[in-house]
Amino acid sequence: EYCIDINYLFKTMSDFRFNDEVKIHEVKRFDELRKDIEVQNALSAFNEKNIQSNQCVDILVNLIYLLNKGEKFSESEKEKIFFSSTKLLHSANPMLRRIIFLFVKHLNWWQSSFILTGSLITELNNDDDLIKPNCFRLLGQITDASSVNVVERLLKVAINNKNHEVASSALACTLFMCLKGFGIAKSWVNEISEKLNSSLGEENLLTFHTLLLLKEIKKNDKLFLIKIYCKIAENSNSRSQFAICQLIRFITELLKKDDLEKNVKSTFLSFLERSLYSIEESIRIEAARSIMQLNNCKSSLKKTTIGILCDLISSSNKIVMFSALKTLDRDIDNYAQNVAVDIFLEMEKI
Repeated sequence: EYCIDINYLFKTMSDFRFNDEVKIHEVKRFDELRKDIEVQNALSAFNEKNIQSNQCVDILVNLIYLLNKGEKFSESEKEKIFFSSTKLLHSANPMLRRIIFLFVKHLNWWQSSFILTGSLITELNNDDDLIKPNCFRLLGQITDASSVNVVERLLKVAINNKNHEVASSALACTLFMCLKGFGIAKSWVNEISEKLNSSLGEENLLTFHTLLLLKEIKKNDKLFLIKIYCKIAENSNSRSQFAICQLIRFITELLKKDDLEKNVKSTFLSFLERSLYSIEESIRIEAARSIMQLNNCKSSLKKTTIGILCDLISSSNKIVMFSALKTLDRDIDNYAQNVAVDIFLEMEKI
């Protein structure tokens, strides 16, 4: 009784026709957003007695989009939205609580940041690892001298968290606070170094943030940094392209000064040369850019670098192609006779 006559089905489908007068318009969600309307919707929805969580989440996402797009909010609008949105900090809806911390970070209005500090510290004492990363990123921007001690204790515990996202955001928060001049994390060098060694095989931002934090803490200890960089460069077991690109930048800064020992210089140059043949195009671009900036490396290495850049010009990734062209453009005058023909041949393939 559930069988269908296939011939009848095909005949019915062939007889079906769309009405030519009906036109289907696809309207994307963010195309018709208006700042004034979204601000009114936010003030109305956030101040209701019975908060509609899904509606508030949609409004917050729209506001984050407008902020990232570059829409200018007046100080009055920021103030009204800030005080209305902080009422949602203790919502029972986990998605709303996650998005509200992200929104406040993008709003960037800190005149009354003390209102947030207590709520953030309360959230960090909970076991919800989905909310902690946003809390740490926000704390890094708003923490002042009055709450440094409390935040410092939380950071020291979070850096060793098994959740890589929580540990990475805690490292980023520590870095922001160090840049502000707070003398924290100077006694954590051993723990941070161990975290760096254990995270080298991970494809995440943990190694990247650890490198940045160590550089800031030990910026006056050149020998310590050289030891760390040499250890990573010799092992070459890091899988984070962000960390490798940052390491290349740090190594380039040291090579430009030309006051390194021969074995250290050889280790760094070998690392840059290996990076030219990395699977990741971003690492190849960064290594090529660094080598082209150096005046104290072999001419054969620069010729190899130019060849790599010529190959990257024909990459399907437009960003990589543009980066390769821009890198070549800086030094094309010095190598015009060698690379002009190769560049033109590669450009014809685009």
